[in-house]
Amino acid sequence: MNLDELRAKIDEVDKALLENFEQRMGYVKDIADFKIQNRIPIYSGPREKEIIDMAISRLKNKDLGGYTREYFTSLMNISKELQTKISGEENLKLLKMQGGRIVYPGVEGSFSGQAAAEFFGEDAVAESVASFKDVCMEVAGGKARFGVLPIENSITGSVLEVIDRIEEFDCHVVGEYRMRIKHCLMGLPDAELRDIKTVFSHPQGLTQCRDYLMENKMTPKEAENTATAAKQVKESNNKSFGAIASETAAKLYGLRILDYRVQRNDNNFTRFVIIAKEYDKDVHNDKISISFVVANQPGALYHVLSLFDKLKLNIVHLESRPIPEKPWEYKFYLDFLAASDDERINKVFGQLQLGCGQFRIIGMYKSHEDAEA
Repeated sequence: MNLDELRAKIDEVDKALLENFEQRMGYVKDIADFKIQNRIPIYSGPREKEIIDMAISRLKNKDLGGYTREYFTSLMNISKELQTKISGEENLKLLKMQGGRIVYPGVEGSFSGQAAAEFFGEDAVAESVASFKDVCMEVAGGKARFGVLPIENSITGSVLEVIDRIEEFDCHVVGEYRMRIKHCLMGLPDAELRDIKTVFSHPQGLTQCRDYLMENKMTPKEAENTATAAKQVKESNNKSFGAIASETAAKLYGLRILDYRVQRNDNNFTRFVIIAKEYDKDVHNDKISISFVVANQPGALYHVLSLFDKLKLNIVHLESRPIPEKPWEYKFYLDFLAASDDERINKVFGQLQLGCGQFRIIGMYKSHEDAEA
């Protein structure tokens, strides 16, 4: 066969692959619907391994084993992404049905505002308030139904003030949203990169872009948040001022983007939490956040953590925070995976209530996976 004939054969195979791919994704959607109805987690490691091993065992040409593993791993990831999207849409419908005012910290154009729009939809009316504290106050006081707050970044870690404020105002987590963060350096419309001497942004933004700022000999200055930094540069009318913020903020405040993606790591994600006055026990939830205080004695924390090990419950986050009125004593914040009606959580909660000085359920909600990770 000549080259054209060989390419025609590949086209025929691709056509069959596409037809089978469409059929497969249809079944993936049906499985997602079944998992939602029966509260089954999206990810199943043993099932994925079984599919990949089975595919490799069926190969006639065993030299293709590595390529087959890579191909089916990509196929599994695409399937999980669709199932996560469907699961997330179902959770979003449930929250939207509740209605109410939505607030986020900062000014228009902030990453929190962007997360609110992406989670609740562009049609939802979300309003900005000055600070993390204000978001929690609005929700706790009943002036807002939901608040959107950044709680953790994949590079710089937890936003500690948010953790403290949620606890201070007795708010509860009812949802989460993970968003890829793409920082841009921006300045006035007539500014050039060489003009920028001082850069404003939120402390986390400055930390995530620290290497870039050092390399370009730019002085970092903290701002309330990234969008406020962009607004501050616009109002300053100073060509030597720059801001690290989103592309949305640059467009909103009429600034010129001088450099894209100035963070040191492109795998930069922020996890936002959706807070409300009461926590949600909906059956679609698969993640739980709690706080507790243990006695200041050897083995106390170990005994708490061993409960999760014995019951095969997966801890996905553990954080400690000082108790202001008790120097050198700490409150622990823990996230683990379990459905709201999982019988095991009653055993854990019962033990924690008996063995801990303080215990609180912060939230039960649907987890959100990194769609772009």
